[in-house]
Amino acid sequence: MTDLFNLNGFNLDGEPTKFTHATGPVIIKDNKIILHKAPSTEKYQFIGGRLNDGVSPRQNAINKAKQDLNLEVRIINDTPLPIVGQITRDGKPEQVVLLHYLAEIVGDEPENKEYEWFTLEQIEEMTENGEVSSPNILIASRYFLKN
Repeated sequence: MTDLFNLNGFNLDGEPTKFTHATGPVIIKDNKIILHKAPSTEKYQFIGGRLNDGVSPRQNAINKAKQDLNLEVRIINDTPLPIVGQITRDGKPEQVVLLHYLAEIVGDEPENKEYEWFTLEQIEEMTENGEVSSPNILIASRYFLKN
């Protein structure tokens, strides 16, 4: 099985590009969203990660919550929020597709949790201060907290 991360491919103009597809849950409770600090960047991000071609995007989102933070989650909206764009990695363009699934925690939260709950206002401030890993954090937070 292949992780759909930084793969060689082409854009629709036939130009070489890289491609990444990732999924994850956006977990909400009491108008707050879970974010955790990535060890590699020390910035806040959603749970989730690259999609493996042997797993559905939905199942990948569920799996990543368990793998990353030992959380059992239930997807509560079957239609994900796609966020797509182009980034530059190692000086080369890369097409990125992120699928965000609205989710909730099933059961109790772990006592030794490695995440924090944030309001939209806090996420907006963190974005302004460069404390989040990517623009998708604010985009998805606004979408799910306002809909």
